[in-house]
Amino acid sequence: MDEDRRESSKPYVIVDFREQAGAIKHALAEKHGFQVETSALKAGDYMLDGAMVVERKREDDFALSLVMGRLFKQAAMLASGELLPFLIIEKHPDSAWRSPVAPNALLGAQITLPLKFGIPVLHSSCQEETAFMLSDLIRQHRKPGSATVRTDYAPRRLRNRMVYMLSGFPGIGKTRGIEILRRFSTLRAAFAAGEQEWMEVRGIGRTMAGRIARLLDAEF
Repeated sequence: MDEDRRESSKPYVIVDFREQAGAIKHALAEKHGFQVETSALKAGDYMLDGAMVVERKREDDFALSLVMGRLFKQAAMLASGELLPFLIIEKHPDSAWRSPVAPNALLGAQITLPLKFGIPVLHSSCQEETAFMLSDLIRQHRKPGSATVRTDYAPRRLRNRMVYMLSGFPGIGKTRGIEILRRFSTLRAAFAAGEQEWMEVRGIGRTMAGRIARLLDAEF
């Protein structure tokens, strides 16, 4: 699905073409009403609404990727992008399955991911629950007032710093900051834009566009 054809207000999910969980894609489209498309993702299995990226691993895949040394390489790729990263560990469908990896090693890896890479680890009991988690991540991120809380942290990558600057606007946050830069390409072009142009950005309506215009035009 071409990006220009996406409905402006409808959440969308891009699923990596290597992801085989058909039940999740079906649930996202039919049960949760999201726009779902398949494409090649640089990292992760699901890109959510242009704001988040999620790696899904079944318990056996999580254990194998830890043994083979893939887990933390994948984590580094997830963490290095501009989207919020998450990892979902899905329960093995066979209740008799037992991990060949020591429990302490698995727990240690789950501590390393948020501590060293900043990647939250979520647990799911089945594909249907995974689909719910993905949909709820989008819904909670879209809630009014869910804008990024800024600290004294300053991103090093230029692209992330651009988004960081825009996230300081009331109600913008990281998701809308990315959409703004997709529309205008540069910060200078965004700040020079008029109210009508801001309204063309996904997720920014007339009210918010008016607030942004008043903020940019206000005298100190």
